[in-house]
Amino acid sequence: MHTHSAILTSLTILISSIGFAKEYTLDTSIDYGQVLGRHDMVFKDAPASYDDCVFIGNGMIGSTIWARPGEAIHWSLGRNDVYNTREERGSRLLIGNLSLKLQSPVVAQPLRLSLHKAEASGSIQTKKGSVEWRCITPQSSDVGLIEYTMTGKEKLEIVFEALPPVTPGQLNTYLKENFPKENWPAKKFKIDEYGNPLFTAFYKTLPTAMRIPAKTGTEGGIHWTTQFCEKGQGYAFACGTKKLSSGRYLCAYSIDALAKGDDRHDTVVQRVNEALQQGYETIAKEHYQWWDAYYQRTFVSFPDNKIARYYWIQLYKIACATRPDGVVLDEMGPWVRPTMWDRVWWNLNIQIAYNSIISCNRLDYCEPFIRILNENMESWRGSAAPITDAPGALNVGRTTDIYGNTSAAAKEFSNFTFAIYYYWMYCRSLGDDQQLKEKVFPFMKGAATYMMEMLEKDSDGIYHVKRDISPEYMKCKTDYLSTNYDLGPLVWNLNALLYLNKEHQLNDPDAAVWQEVLDNLIPFPADETGLLLGEGSRFEESHRHYSHLLPFYPFRVIDMSTQENFDLCKKSFERWAAPKPDGKRSWNAFAFFGAAPMSAWLGDGDKAVEYLHGGIDWTAENTFFKPAPPAIESVLCQTIGVHEMFLQSKTTHPEDTLLRIFPAMPSTWKNASFNRLLAEGAFEVAGKWKDGKIVFAEITSKAGKPCHVIAPFDQKPQALGKRDFTVTESKNPKGETIYAIDLKKGESVLLVPLKSAPVATYRIANDS
Repeated sequence: MHTHSAILTSLTILISSIGFAKEYTLDTSIDYGQVLGRHDMVFKDAPASYDDCVFIGNGMIGSTIWARPGEAIHWSLGRNDVYNTREERGSRLLIGNLSLKLQSPVVAQPLRLSLHKAEASGSIQTKKGSVEWRCITPQSSDVGLIEYTMTGKEKLEIVFEALPPVTPGQLNTYLKENFPKENWPAKKFKIDEYGNPLFTAFYKTLPTAMRIPAKTGTEGGIHWTTQFCEKGQGYAFACGTKKLSSGRYLCAYSIDALAKGDDRHDTVVQRVNEALQQGYETIAKEHYQWWDAYYQRTFVSFPDNKIARYYWIQLYKIACATRPDGVVLDEMGPWVRPTMWDRVWWNLNIQIAYNSIISCNRLDYCEPFIRILNENMESWRGSAAPITDAPGALNVGRTTDIYGNTSAAAKEFSNFTFAIYYYWMYCRSLGDDQQLKEKVFPFMKGAATYMMEMLEKDSDGIYHVKRDISPEYMKCKTDYLSTNYDLGPLVWNLNALLYLNKEHQLNDPDAAVWQEVLDNLIPFPADETGLLLGEGSRFEESHRHYSHLLPFYPFRVIDMSTQENFDLCKKSFERWAAPKPDGKRSWNAFAFFGAAPMSAWLGDGDKAVEYLHGGIDWTAENTFFKPAPPAIESVLCQTIGVHEMFLQSKTTHPEDTLLRIFPAMPSTWKNASFNRLLAEGAFEVAGKWKDGKIVFAEITSKAGKPCHVIAPFDQKPQALGKRDFTVTESKNPKGETIYAIDLKKGESVLLVPLKSAPVATYRIANDS
């Protein structure tokens, strides 16, 4: 039914032909301001909760902007690297709010977030006058700018309201256990923000360790604060205001992380000073240009505004939440709120976060993920050591902080392999064989060494994986023999190790062991219902995590080019996706957004759209995760489902490269287009779809890897470009036509239907 060995799919050669050289121009000019403007967040009155808030950020510092009932707006502040400690596994540290204090009651305060400008703006109407404001968090410096103009007799003060110097998890637990519930006005005690005025007096009664005094001061009119927590680390904050003209002011603020014993505030004060001197207009001009260039890197267009709005907000969110020179993305990004998930999770979360970013062709935004892996080899060894003394074994606990501190990997054996897979995908998408050989291979080998210790051989010589949980099925209370969560990553890893060993002539002494295990490894547990949780254990209860489907998605180690294996994947997916008898599913956003690319892999674009809509309906209006926040990756991964309808490039065998272009177009999407989506093999691909048919597909090779294409052409397409291209046709076992094109590194080829007359200029149309 399905094998573990890496055997090339057999191809039957049908036709070879030469495409006549014909140069073309691809017009990719797009008015991103117009495209994104349709999806701006617009509020007639300020959002009244975190779930509806506007958010800004520069990949390190950020804020959510909203207003409690009857109050003016505030900025809830965060910075990605403000953690309580780095001496052990730490957690995020709370900072506080920057609040507008007015003299008279607020009547109305509409606001807008411009996605294109990454700028929030609005007005506040009071009984004494009004305040017009706008704000940005520029990429050029870790400052926030708020420009405001007052009219009438209204007076305004901007106040920093610090929160207790503890982690979100600490404060969450303490409030639940100790806050007097009789002081809570609602029937159900729910902690939806730590800055709630009802908590203010209670915070003064916190244990001494939870309310270490801050140091404060003023330099040149700029107010500063340094705050440390019980475990030693903390933050510096500075804020200053400059009068620009009558009634017009500029406020600048900055936040920095402080290491243990580092009580400096000069950096944040200097940043604020420089920002006030430069002024809003000067900084904003560069800021707007930066964001326009960021959006220009890719484009998608399709006739579903609900999905499109969500999609563009995720692209905006990526650059707000992380940046190439920043720290690894934890569960929150810069937007801190009540949660117990205040660090990095490694049993799906970090994996789908960076899969989202890879698919968006923002590989530079994966660099923090690559760094935490490269710089923490001792942590990965230390996580494996309590479980096995096998030399070189590597793994990771369920969670880490941004520094790589973790725990013993007692369960979820494959978490590290799952993470390394996306290091592999990063290099494959970049076309970086050198990094695969020198950096990724040792990680893969260490993960395989660990997994070898988790295997048991039966009397028939078959390897089984020791009992493990299948995240997060049945709340992880039951474990199973040979889980597909462990087998899928293991099979991928062993095949990929053997491929790299052969391709780069590494002559690794463990290669024979890897092959022997592959040859004798138990097949993926399955029965007539599809893939199982583990040996003899069916998937019986609707659940959000698709851990038992990993051999299908995302690893694709089941070769779906055969009908038998395709059918296995389909029925496995359908069983997982089936509603309960009441018509509901025990899913959340990432389940819906995971079901979308799976449907696309099965060729069902209509179902993919249905699941994308389901995920959107499940989350907050501003696209934040709910009801149990923050889980940023669970919404970022919406982008994957969109991209997989346009372009797929995952292959079963690591030696293969294959582009599936327009593989799962929804029946309602008659017109669509995309530009510069990234594929394995370092191909950038563009395409246009009109009246339900392919118009063209452009492929640019960044690394010179073999170019094989499956696309919905009726006949062998014309290949246009600066030279003659050879196009060869073949068939896979399912009967799909594969086009092989002799594309070299740095070249582009445009494929168009055979019967269409070539034109000088092809355009990426905006069909949204």
